Amino acid sequence: MEEKHKCPVCLRYEFEEYGSFDFCPICGWCDDPLEGSKPGYKGGYNGMTVEEYRQAWINNDKVCFVSNE
Repeated sequence: MEEKHKCPVCLRYEFEEYGSFDFCPICGWCDDPLEGSKPGYKGGYNGMTVEEYRQAWINNDKVCFVSNE
């Protein structure tokens, strides 16, 4: 496991460990290890690519996640 790392969307919050599935309290991004290793991947826990989620967050658009549970 990697050490702490910044949220790839807001770049403000620091997750304690890589792939923790924790949520960023600033932008709501879920720390999905699949999306973390493939930022252009669409279909992980967040349901959007990192860039799509970032743009939605910047624009104050409603973002939702997709859970496979």
